[in-house]
Amino acid sequence: MNNRQLHRIIQDFTGTVDGGIGHWTLIVKDVEMSCISDELHNRMRLIAPITSIKEMKVGQMKKCMEANFHTALDVKYSFSKGQLFGVYIHPLKELTESQFKDGLRQLFSIVKTYDTTYSGGELKYPTENEFKTGLN
Repeated sequence: MNNRQLHRIIQDFTGTVDGGIGHWTLIVKDVEMSCISDELHNRMRLIAPITSIKEMKVGQMKKCMEANFHTALDVKYSFSKGQLFGVYIHPLKELTESQFKDGLRQLFSIVKTYDTTYSGGELKYPTENEFKTGLN
């Protein structure tokens, strides 16, 4: 994939696009996201702000890190400059339209499920405790 193809996909998926080639701001339902891509370095990043680190309750950071392993799937919780973000990172050239749209859905999901199930979607890997108790 390249930036022009990515621009078309974003525009088709969301209907509106702010920004330009290499940096877009989009809104999926009520979740604001940014897509940043770099053809030279073969990278694409979708990010969505979730909350300020200062506003996080005790234990939420640990839950985000556990979710990165068990339930966040291809998206991850990340921290930068005092802010918690959801992020989906993929090599740009190898990225397919299907993978990009799936990344958008997963990113939307971890933003919406923050402080509840911390989930990128339906698939979930069992925790150590679930292995021990036989629950999946």
